[in-house]
Amino acid sequence: MQCSYEIQVKVERMPEDIARIEELEATSKKLQEEMSYYKQELIDARARKSASDDELGTVRGKLETLENNISSLGNESTYQK
Repeated sequence: MQCSYEIQVKVERMPEDIARIEELEATSKKLQEEMSYYKQELIDARARKSASDDELGTVRGKLETLENNISSLGNESTYQK
């Protein structure tokens, strides 16, 4: 003897639950959009920092060259005296 039972379950959500789920989905979407925005801002800031670091390195190199030139000129004038 074999028994076979079939149970059907129907789940209904309350209107308040549906509204809360929609609210949470909207909040989640907004947070994802904000996260994307901040990620892009971070990428842009890193790019600007890198460019700024490159420029600073160039300026330091020029200053070092000028200091070496000044030092060389000072040494030449010392030898000429």
